[in-house]
Amino acid sequence: GFDGIDIDWEYPVTGGKNLTSSRPEDKQNFPLLLAEIREQLSLANASRTQYLLTVAIPGSPDLLPNYELDKIAPHVDWINLMAYNYFGQPSKLTNLRAPLFAPSDDPVKRPAHNIDATVKAVLKAGVPAQKIVLGVSFIGRGWGEVKNANQGLYQTHGPAPKGTSSPGEFDYRDIAANYLGKFERHWHKEAKAPWLYDAKSGLMISYEDPESLRHKAAYANEQNLGGMMCWELSADDQKHTLVNTLHETLRGKR
Repeated sequence: GFDGIDIDWEYPVTGGKNLTSSRPEDKQNFPLLLAEIREQLSLANASRTQYLLTVAIPGSPDLLPNYELDKIAPHVDWINLMAYNYFGQPSKLTNLRAPLFAPSDDPVKRPAHNIDATVKAVLKAGVPAQKIVLGVSFIGRGWGEVKNANQGLYQTHGPAPKGTSSPGEFDYRDIAANYLGKFERHWHKEAKAPWLYDAKSGLMISYEDPESLRHKAAYANEQNLGGMMCWELSADDQKHTLVNTLHETLRGKR
């Protein structure tokens, strides 16, 4: 009774967490794998119109070149674009996890590390806009021992702080309950992204909130994208604030 299959391969060519298992030929193997799965789904299609086949693709400009997107697109119903892992604990300086647009004040100029640049790159690679599903994260990224300057943004940091369930990772429900109203909230006008910083504890958190998600949902509408997805639903608060914001903005109710 399933609708189909979603492939989240993290990541072809690089080998994922085990970098010693990297295989350059996986760039060509991935579309071949999808073609085979699509054929098998078609053969099993007697009881329904069509099974779905979707894939999750990273938004990182370091990983996108490992995908033959023009060869992947014909085999899938849509691509879930994981456009939310631009910066994390390995970054030398704190940053915004998923800026919508490139901030001009970033001391290390990285014009490709933002959602707008990623979407444009995927479109240029030959993926139709309606097959792009823009992904957002309901989990914020945090840095500890952050230098008290520039409200904690673009600063050196120490080890990952204790998060909601893993170091440096803060669910929105946790942020809403324990950090909003206690930490100072800041807003980057160019990047359309918020962050929290507390000078006393040295903790900086880059996250999504209703304001940032309204901008991203409006962007998805403006670009005629296929929709949006989130990682992950359980990180939202009990009022479902973030997913409701996406729904209402995408449907034009805000």
